[in-house]
Amino acid sequence: MKPVDGGAPHRHRDSHSHSTPPVDTPFHLLEITIISAQGLYPAARCLKTYASAWVEPEHKLYTRMDRAGHADPTWNDKLVFRVDHAFLRSDTAAVTVHLHATRGRFSPLPDHLLGTVRVVLSALGPAAGPRRCVALQVRRPSSLRPHGILNLGVAILDSFAKSMPLSYDLNSRSAFAYKDLIGAKRGKSNGPRWPSIDCDGWQLERNGSMEMASGVEEREREELKSKLEMWKAEVTLDHETVDRSNCRDGDKRRRRGSSGRLSCFSDTGEVMD
Repeated sequence: MKPVDGGAPHRHRDSHSHSTPPVDTPFHLLEITIISAQGLYPAARCLKTYASAWVEPEHKLYTRMDRAGHADPTWNDKLVFRVDHAFLRSDTAAVTVHLHATRGRFSPLPDHLLGTVRVVLSALGPAAGPRRCVALQVRRPSSLRPHGILNLGVAILDSFAKSMPLSYDLNSRSAFAYKDLIGAKRGKSNGPRWPSIDCDGWQLERNGSMEMASGVEEREREELKSKLEMWKAEVTLDHETVDRSNCRDGDKRRRRGSSGRLSCFSDTGEVMD
């Protein structure tokens, strides 16, 4: 299996156009944002990675290929699946994600399967609601041992579907990737500017870039600075309290006479009982 530009193997490029539900069947749009991963195995190798995801195996979608992150890749690709109401209500409804590493250009062998993730939707909260970002464990394909973390976002886009380009027929496909949609629009015109989406502080852009929102970063920096100042003040107060206590104890010992009675000194240095 050889990935082409964008990370998707060529023979699966149009796999989402085979069988689709009837046109008049009500549907929902389930968006999976595959953001990034950390600590993939093997960490010592130079990895070129991509992810595949599906609700049904015959309708697989692929992210672009990350060529620089190695064991800590970043994709930030949005994949949309057409699902019905029964699927969203099911306790076992899930999206399967596989993480792959490409082999050499001329290798006849399939790409490495680094790990798998099963996203059970019922475990993420209500079927319809705000976008949620989660971090899930990546499991090795053979031993199923956890090795690495996959960060992704999940959302239901029913209201957003109305803002899709009119030239794109949502009824004709069971799944599609934003990168393919935007690429098709870009060939005809500049295309619409998709709004950015905030997900737990990460600003996710429709064009695939990902950066920490400056406002969130500044706020976290200020909170950390405030905590440090409070900690310094508490430590200083504790030291001052201990010092005052030690001084009082020392004064009492110095003032205590040989008879055990407390004595005090006059301004002339004479002892006064």
